Amino acid sequence: MWERACSRKQLIIQRIGRLTHRFREQARSHRVSVKLPTGSLSAATAMLV
Repeated sequence: MWERACSRKQLIIQRIGRLTHRFREQARSHRVSVKLPTGSLSAATAMLV
């Protein structure tokens, strides 16, 4: 009886691990890089000075 419970627990842990791994990979591939025009960046730094 305990052996079945342990194997079930291991399966559940593995499934959760696969799901989180999938979401992590998705998040890594869907990163967006934001590029500002050069004029707006210099205007923003001029306002700070």
